[in-house]
Amino acid sequence: LCLNWPMGVGLVWLASVLIGFLGWVLMGTLGRLRAWRNRRSGKVRKDVHDNRLSVPSPAVETLEDISVPPPLVVSFDAPSQVLSSRGEPADEHEWPRLAKAVLKHTPARIRAGGHVRWSLLYSTDRDGCSLNTLYRKAAEISSREESVLLIRDESGACFGAFCTQRWQKRPMYYGTGETFVFKLKPEMEVFSWSRRDSFFQLARKDFLALGGGPTSRGDVQGFALRLDSELLQGTTSESGTFRNPPLSNDPEFKVVVAELWSVEPGRRSTLSKKLD
Repeated sequence: LCLNWPMGVGLVWLASVLIGFLGWVLMGTLGRLRAWRNRRSGKVRKDVHDNRLSVPSPAVETLEDISVPPPLVVSFDAPSQVLSSRGEPADEHEWPRLAKAVLKHTPARIRAGGHVRWSLLYSTDRDGCSLNTLYRKAAEISSREESVLLIRDESGACFGAFCTQRWQKRPMYYGTGETFVFKLKPEMEVFSWSRRDSFFQLARKDFLALGGGPTSRGDVQGFALRLDSELLQGTTSESGTFRNPPLSNDPEFKVVVAELWSVEPGRRSTLSKKLD
């Protein structure tokens, strides 16, 4: 037994060395696994070998990774006379710029493709002053019903409305909450649905109108915009539907030009204007 004592010590030493080596390997493996997990989770990690702190580099987005919507393109099948003044032609860049400003407030479905086609359905300059003619021209909209009504009066004010349903004679109000009225000049202002009532479009034999309901002063009725049967005279006032002020400088105005445009997604035409 005494003779085997040195051999026993050697075996114990060898076993301790082997256990220490296996422990070192295991600890190193666990450290590398922990560092890999920290890198995957984006946390600060401590390098096991050189004892230095390091932070994983953030991912860099390239231009290809960022989805940028294309610039809006509008096209017109005819020039507008609403923005002209005293017989002078309108600035060729002003009308596309204002058209884009109006489209900004229209439903996204109209602008989804990046192209919007404006088609002149009716103009008092081209088709004569008749509400019945406007109704007849509006009935020619085949694919979509949305339209924009534009007016310039004797004071030089330009204003109008975006309408979601076709203009046609009906006994009651109709339309949707996407309808809005606006001013183009002297400053661009948009007045959306107030959600107080549903008096959007009213198309009668002897007049057309937008808006109504009690005003902020408690008045029983206030049309945001009303045009007579000859499209020569109009009125504008506060309305509960859009909470708008009068759209013209004069509550009772004389129409110089009135136009009705259809707006729908479409391809760029000869008169297209690209808006940056």
